[in-house]
Amino acid sequence: LFSYGHREGAPRHRRAGQMWLAQRGINVPVGQVAVFPGVQSALAATLLSVFSVGDTLATDPFTYANLIHLARLAHVRLLPIPGDARGMDPEALDEAARGGGLRGVFLMPECANPTTVTLDDARRDEIAAVCARHDLIVLEDSATLDAAAAGRRSLFARLPENTVHYAGSTRFLSPGLRVAFVAFPETLGGRVLAGLHHTSIKASALDAEIVSELILSGAAERVLAAKAGRARAANALFDRVFRRPSVPDDTRLFRMLPLPGTAGRGPEIEQKYRAAGVAVCHSDRFAVSRGAKAAFLRLSLSSAVSPAQLEEAFTRMARV
Repeated sequence: LFSYGHREGAPRHRRAGQMWLAQRGINVPVGQVAVFPGVQSALAATLLSVFSVGDTLATDPFTYANLIHLARLAHVRLLPIPGDARGMDPEALDEAARGGGLRGVFLMPECANPTTVTLDDARRDEIAAVCARHDLIVLEDSATLDAAAAGRRSLFARLPENTVHYAGSTRFLSPGLRVAFVAFPETLGGRVLAGLHHTSIKASALDAEIVSELILSGAAERVLAAKAGRARAANALFDRVFRRPSVPDDTRLFRMLPLPGTAGRGPEIEQKYRAAGVAVCHSDRFAVSRGAKAAFLRLSLSSAVSPAQLEEAFTRMARV
């Protein structure tokens, strides 16, 4: 646990990662699993080792904010692809790929951050077909408490020779445990592992041991079940306070509140809520291009220490 050995992850830790991935429908040989110090680090390593300066990566118009900043650091261009309520439009992705220069696509098929959109199986099939046709590299970030997610085939399962899949523990077990299990195709293994070695050397074996023990003992699944219960209660509270239609078995960890076009600029709106004692994220933080038209707030349902504190935050927001 306290050496530089096993830079890709100790055998026990990689087996735990293989098990964690398999429970989520990602079946891959243990040799194609590596332990990274978090998904953010894994994405950075991939952008720097698999992509080149000037490459283009397709994303949703609103996407994971830290990916936007990582792409800038790596000098990788992000191309927003329009979509609908079911997610990214495969025809628009195909058109972009036919235009040349598109190297890959970043997707969060389960409860995308920040839009909460989940790709249905038909849409995943269509996107996978486009990626296969144009030989696009798929960066797939999985992040959900939804038990039904295991029944939906991942993009990795559909396109294993082109997909790098990221499964982090930070969101669901503990923010203090910076561990992600990354599944990769053999063809990209050398570059993905080189990215790990040259950006982080290796993940903390101590963190990886804690996470692995939680997984192998079954405790991780119990933690997820408990957090899913809390997420259901938080979503029910959100729906009640903001008068939204309820969704059965809703385990989303964040929600969106649409804003009118006259609401103002992102920093000003965030400051207005901050003055009321509530921290929110404006959609500007997640917009890949400045031309994004929709405006909304992203609200975390997991930041409050108690249901009472969360209800107080929602009540304050409703008064602003």
